[in-house]
Amino acid sequence: MWSTVLLMGLVGTIDPLRVGVAAFLLLRPRPARQLAVYFAVGFTLNIVLGEAVLAGGRAVLGTQRTIPGQAEIVVAGILFTVGLIAALSGRLAAVVGKSPEPASEDVDGLAPVPLFARLPDRIQKALQGESVWLPVTLALCTALPGAHYLAAMASIFAADAAAGPRLAALIVFNLGEFSAALIPLACLRVAPDATRAFVDRVNRWVKIHHRLMLTLIMWTAAAVFLAMGIRHL
Repeated sequence: MWSTVLLMGLVGTIDPLRVGVAAFLLLRPRPARQLAVYFAVGFTLNIVLGEAVLAGGRAVLGTQRTIPGQAEIVVAGILFTVGLIAALSGRLAAVVGKSPEPASEDVDGLAPVPLFARLPDRIQKALQGESVWLPVTLALCTALPGAHYLAAMASIFAADAAAGPRLAALIVFNLGEFSAALIPLACLRVAPDATRAFVDRVNRWVKIHHRLMLTLIMWTAAAVFLAMGIRHL
């Protein structure tokens, strides 16, 4: 369990969406407060969601403490296919010599964040400036579990751990998941300019290689599901 949780937490550190959110919040007024709220809300929400997923899985499967191996292999195939599509789409763009269109951005750079761009203009304007609701909204918009999150939950579920180790595994995983916000928050007071510059460089690199990041995340999660599926057959 722990090896998978640590691996998935490490994969979560390169999540392009959370890296982009952290880079954006560093440019807002009072960035430490914005990052702290984003981390606190997102971290807590993911812990609660993880416990709910584990409890729901036990309620559905009853005394059976492992997900059927065939189902895990099917999930691995789906994740591998999604990663392959992401890899081939970038390859195709390179072959035809056409750069991918950059994500459209509004004046505050939040259009690419899921759900935010769909909010009414009045609400978007109310969330600008130093509003504490901005990082709260961003945490809610980015809370949807990704492939690596599901892989970590499946590993914890299969281990049938007690409440203490299960919660510890969730905490460790989510520390990695939100490290894009936690690390800049810890460094901001010591070296604010260097922190902003470093996060900005990482964000620019991730934007250029976001398809590679997506492929890596999908294929790593697929490998975890495939290994568990073979073991549970």
